[in-house]
Amino acid sequence: GPITYYWDFGNGTYGSKQVEQVTFAANKENLYKVSLITSLNGACGDTNYATVYTITNPVLKTINGKDTVLKGTTEIYNVTGTVGSSYNWIFSNGNGRSYTNTLNIKWTQLGDVQLKMVETNSGSCAGDTAIKNIYVKQPTGNEEWFNDALQIYPNPSEGLIYIDTYEQTKIQVRLFDITGKLLFKTEQNSQEPIAIAHLPAGLYLLELTDTNGLFLHKKIQKQ
Repeated sequence: GPITYYWDFGNGTYGSKQVEQVTFAANKENLYKVSLITSLNGACGDTNYATVYTITNPVLKTINGKDTVLKGTTEIYNVTGTVGSSYNWIFSNGNGRSYTNTLNIKWTQLGDVQLKMVETNSGSCAGDTAIKNIYVKQPTGNEEWFNDALQIYPNPSEGLIYIDTYEQTKIQVRLFDITGKLLFKTEQNSQEPIAIAHLPAGLYLLELTDTNGLFLHKKIQKQ
């Protein structure tokens, strides 16, 4: 005899076919309890239960970070994180890679660029593409090198000068006296100290040059 089907999808809809197509909207609990009663020739039926979990697409988020940057600098960009999500960052200008909600980019080319991010949640649902328009410009003055990320300390110093940058890179170091005479020249890691203990007390001019040819002049004092 025929088998009858009675579906209760837990969302206010019901069905009587062997195969039903149902749409579940997101709700506060993100789940629905589904039951199916099957009966042969109207006799007592069997009841089966299942729980359907709903996962919503990620909400479109705003990319935080600078929209005007200097070529050769490294900047941080991020979006609000969601537990279980992965993040695909897309850009054509610069060096960087991340699958988290935070990305560090070293900008390498001048001009306009779009930074894009697509979030995929734990249910493999992808959200809309977040876009940030960014302009990469050439530094116009020596003091723009490394932007706000550069610190030279202590100044005055009794023997060691430290260069604190966000990014570790190779730099050329040249030190001049106040007459412009070159005292020494070296190439080193940007986070290595510069030794000046052998120099007499007085004012000096420190020149730093990075691998992109950007440079900085800084007056330092030896105590």
